[in-house]
Amino acid sequence: LAAVGSNLHWGPADVYLSETVGERALIAGFSECVAVAGGRVYLGVGSQLVVLDDKDPTSPVIVGVSPFLIGKVTNICVVGELVCAALGAGGMQIVDVSDPSLPLLRGHYHGDWVQDVNSIGDARRVAAAGGILQVLDVSDPDAPTVLGGYEPEPSNVDYFGVSVVGNLAYAIYFEGYRNMQFFGLHVLDLSDPAAISLVGSASTGPPNGISVVGDRAYVAAGTRGLQIVDIVEPAAPAIVGSHDATAGDVVVIGDLAYVAAWADGLRIIDVSDPKVPRLLGSVDTPGQARGIWVAGGRAYVADGEYSLQIIDVSDPGAPKLLGAYDTGWRRR
Repeated sequence: LAAVGSNLHWGPADVYLSETVGERALIAGFSECVAVAGGRVYLGVGSQLVVLDDKDPTSPVIVGVSPFLIGKVTNICVVGELVCAALGAGGMQIVDVSDPSLPLLRGHYHGDWVQDVNSIGDARRVAAAGGILQVLDVSDPDAPTVLGGYEPEPSNVDYFGVSVVGNLAYAIYFEGYRNMQFFGLHVLDLSDPAAISLVGSASTGPPNGISVVGDRAYVAAGTRGLQIVDIVEPAAPAIVGSHDATAGDVVVIGDLAYVAAWADGLRIIDVSDPKVPRLLGSVDTPGQARGIWVAGGRAYVADGEYSLQIIDVSDPGAPKLLGAYDTGWRRR
């Protein structure tokens, strides 16, 4: 076990100290998620949250790093000055970033396995997706409370991603029976968190990421590509189109879908005609593009073992790498 002060860290055999930030140690690790808010970039690095300043996108600067969290950071969402981090079997941890140079651990939801977390409107509520879907109140960051939950049927259904629009949650799931696997989308009514109900469902591909814009849900379905689901009628969602790009995560802005395409880097797809989506531009990244955020004409890609890649997408037909923050960690 690697020891830093009174903390022990368990994980791959090649864990090592990347750098120190103030009195904090950053242990290099795999990056799967990124978010941008309030002029800061928040990046999951292994079992820690890193805060970056990208005023100069060619050379982003590390501002602060959190203490170790109880598990690998799989997804994050920003709620005001709080970052809620999904930690798999470690549940959900709230990190206070009001002082970005010294992120502090606040409350911890110890419940079921949590793979993804998404904010609900402007209120300090979040939806945590995993073995079940929970609605949590984080207005007291030291003591998050469960307002209600939904346990899917059958019991071997697990949620891997969730996007919330209004009172509806769009949750993508995996269901396994021995050597058989099924994937799909559940539409859930959150208007009464104490009595969450299933509105509709559809079969999709593997549940890697989801983005909901207008009357469509966009599912990043791994090797089955980007799938576009019509949700005009929430009780009867239906796939209306797809694109064969490998899809690990997706963000949709207007008529453009920005896809983190694993070994293929970033792909930008025109979805103005959902039945015939077409590739506009792409750029390779050095690692495995796992998570993505788009803001201010830039795409921020959580690039696996290569941490963060920043890409200029002001011209969707010709995206180009601007800069990167790389902890230098590699799998051996």
